[in-house]
Amino acid sequence: MAELLELANQLGEAITKEEKFINYQDLKNKQMADETLQQLIAEFNLRRLNFTKESEKQDADKELVEKLHASVDEIYAQIMENETMKALDNAANEFEALINSVFTTINFHITGEEEHGCSSSDCSSCSGCH
Repeated sequence: MAELLELANQLGEAITKEEKFINYQDLKNKQMADETLQQLIAEFNLRRLNFTKESEKQDADKELVEKLHASVDEIYAQIMENETMKALDNAANEFEALINSVFTTINFHITGEEEHGCSSSDCSSCSGCH
């Protein structure tokens, strides 16, 4: 058990040295420092809260709910058009792909199964090798 924890610690440290992780962290910090983006996010959270409260009412005004939903969508689009947010979203996707790759490798060594249900001992469930 101690050896596994040591290896997990080493893996965690190695991940923090990866360019994709460093880029993701840098962009998260940039996002937090972007006042315009933070104002948009605060407005999004407020609009989403108002939308949720209204839509959960038993006697919710359908027209108002639709307007509030459109308002949430509008501010979300503004957030996602922000260059910092675009870069952060891209970096998050790249980092997630790295973590998924690491998990897939670990899972293969534990189960003998590769992604998409392939097995090292039996090809009956496989849709073909890449």
